[in-house]
Amino acid sequence: PLAGVNYTNVNFLDRDLIFNAFFAGVLANVSLSDPSFFGSKLDVGAILNASAIKGTEKSFLLGEEIENERVERNSQSLTITAGYPLGSFVKARGILGLQYHSYSEADETAEGFLLPEDHLETSLALEMAFDRKGWGVLARHAWHQRSDWGPWGADSLELPESDFAQYEDFTK
Repeated sequence: PLAGVNYTNVNFLDRDLIFNAFFAGVLANVSLSDPSFFGSKLDVGAILNASAIKGTEKSFLLGEEIENERVERNSQSLTITAGYPLGSFVKARGILGLQYHSYSEADETAEGFLLPEDHLETSLALEMAFDRKGWGVLARHAWHQRSDWGPWGADSLELPESDFAQYEDFTK
């Protein structure tokens, strides 16, 4: 359960914009949308998510967690959307996403473990949705790019040579 304060206004700034803000201590979600952008059928919106809560990233090797490689991650995001109806039940949608990820050591992180670089992830997605009588089908194609993503992890990874061979075959 999550307790917080939510404010919704369906005529924000007297312009038929839909505004929603939810705050719950260390969490915030703010959205603004225009269901009829400049009086057209185009709908546009923006969503901002901010959180001070860190999640734990875990590494696994052969089905077993490597506890001393745990890292804490905190993410913030901004999403901008635009959608246009193509008939009564079909909508085309474009989505631009920006996510900032920051990393820090967890209590279990080994000394000398190199943390992933803090970075901005940009995504662009195109969607085609069909919705009718409570049922929906969605086709989506997305592109993602990280601003920086250098080497990270343990100083040395001790694996038997045979474990590398299975991946080597896929690169030939």
